[in-house]
Amino acid sequence: MAILLYTFACMIGGVILFAIARLVPICWVVLRQSYYIFRPGERVVVRSPADIGSVYESFTLPVYAETFITGWFIPGRKERSGNGWHVLFCHGNAGNIGDLVDVADVISKLGFSVTLFDYRGYGESNGKPGEREMLEDANVCYRYLTQQRGIAKERIIWFGHSLGAAVACRAVVENPAGMLVMEGAFSSIPAMARLRYPKLPIDRYCKIRYDNMAAIQDVSVPVMIVHSREDKTCPFEHAQGLFELAHAPKCFVEITGGHDNGGLLTNSAYRQALLDYAAEWLP
Repeated sequence: MAILLYTFACMIGGVILFAIARLVPICWVVLRQSYYIFRPGERVVVRSPADIGSVYESFTLPVYAETFITGWFIPGRKERSGNGWHVLFCHGNAGNIGDLVDVADVISKLGFSVTLFDYRGYGESNGKPGEREMLEDANVCYRYLTQQRGIAKERIIWFGHSLGAAVACRAVVENPAGMLVMEGAFSSIPAMARLRYPKLPIDRYCKIRYDNMAAIQDVSVPVMIVHSREDKTCPFEHAQGLFELAHAPKCFVEITGGHDNGGLLTNSAYRQALLDYAAEWLP
């Protein structure tokens, strides 16, 4: 009897230890979702368009109470073909607009004017980031452009990179524009959780979802999906799935380079495609 009790106790103990070994990392990741997803890094904006000789205007926009967001408005080069169109850029989950000076320069050299902004909790914007909060911040920038700067909504391109693609995808549903560009996008946060933690059911407990697969089906403007097979952060297959669900008119632009070191900076065909599709789809 004593041996049976000992064996039973060992079995129960093993089950408990196994459960703890699974539950502890699940609880840790789930409770710290915001930490893993939103990575502002250093709050200092170390570069500005002035560092490369670009003309720009800084702005600070109130969100509510004492919360505000900051950003830059950079006019396009008037002699270029993209003049008259405007890119509203939603950046990814890490860093701030100071990291995007060169990207903004490329966009403005194509002739597009461009707005860069930091979500609350990023760069010089105060407050705390969140899924709904980032969308609200994008909405504030859209109203700034359409109401204060008088930019026609049909000439605005919602442009998002990585996590910013999820923000732009949902924002264009609430704030109609001329076009949506999603670069380096994922299908959803739960899908990314399955990719990062294949042996743990963390995807079932994601409070932050950014479900692009659902959101893209609500988008009624022309869509450009941009992705690289060399992207080791967001799988190429995620972009293909988004493209399949997007309504026409739509296009898929395959680029080269990694998640953060390709894009408009190194892909001339991508730059030309952006101009071509803007000319085709925007007034």
